[in-house]
Amino acid sequence: MENKIKEMFPKWCSDDKKKYELILTDDIDSLVSCALLNKIKGYKINYFYNFETVYEIKESDTPAIAIDCDLVKGRCWSNHVTMLSANDTVNSKSANLNNILKISRENYYQKFCGSTAMQIWSFYDIPLPDTEEGKMALLAIDGGYLGYYDKRFINIHSKYLNMLGFNELIEVLEKHTKSEFYDFIQKHNLHKKIGVNRNGILTTQIDLATLQGLFNLDLSRPDKPFYISKELSRDCPTNLMSNKTYTKDDFPDMFSVALIYRNKVAFTKNK
Repeated sequence: MENKIKEMFPKWCSDDKKKYELILTDDIDSLVSCALLNKIKGYKINYFYNFETVYEIKESDTPAIAIDCDLVKGRCWSNHVTMLSANDTVNSKSANLNNILKISRENYYQKFCGSTAMQIWSFYDIPLPDTEEGKMALLAIDGGYLGYYDKRFINIHSKYLNMLGFNELIEVLEKHTKSEFYDFIQKHNLHKKIGVNRNGILTTQIDLATLQGLFNLDLSRPDKPFYISKELSRDCPTNLMSNKTYTKDDFPDMFSVALIYRNKVAFTKNK
C-alpha cells in the first residue's frame, strides 16, 4: 500500500501493543479478514454479527473490531461507502478506503470496490498467494474482480489495485474472463453465507478447505457456541431521493450502514 494512503488509516490499525477481539460477519470476506488478523496480530473471534443480532462466545472487556462491517461508531475494517452525501460524517475509527478517501453518494462511482480482505492484505504487506488460482480467489471475494471487466470502471479499478501495490492482480485479471471468476465463485460456494445453528455453532457451505490451501491460512471457525448479546432492528434497503441531500442524522440510532447502490442504503439500528 502506498505510504501516503497507509498513513491516513486509523492509528489503532498499527497498534502492536493493544489486543483486540474480532466481530465476524456473515460472509467469506469477513472470515478471511479475521483469519488474516489472527495470523498477523493474534486477534481471536469472540462475536458474530449477522446484521440482525450480535452473538458472543463469552462476555469480555477486551475492545472489539467489527470485520467487513461499517459501524457508525467504533473500530471496524470494511469496504463499503457510508457517506450519504459529501456533507455526511464518517466514523473516524473505520479502516476503510472509501471512508478515508471521502467517497460519498455524490462520487459513488469513484469508490474502491475490492474486498475488506484485500485492504488488510495490502495494509500489513502480506505476500500474495503463490498460485494463479490463489490470486483469483482473492479477487473473487466480494466481487473484487468485477470493475475490471466494465469499461466504465476499469481505470478506477486498476488505480486502486496500483494504490494497494497489487500490480500482479491486474496481470491475473488480464489473463482471465469475467465468466471464469463467476464459475470459480459458484464452484467453491464463495457466495454462500455464514450462519448460526440452533446450538449456537457457526455453519456454512463455503468451500473452506480449498481456500485454506490456496491462501495458506487457517479458516477454521470457533467451535464454541455463540449466545445472543444484542438484538437490532434491520432496515429493508431504503431508496434515497436523487434530488435530496442526506446525512446519517436522517436515520436516528444507526448501528451499521452501507450504501448498496448509489441511491439505496441498508442499515441496522438500535432498538
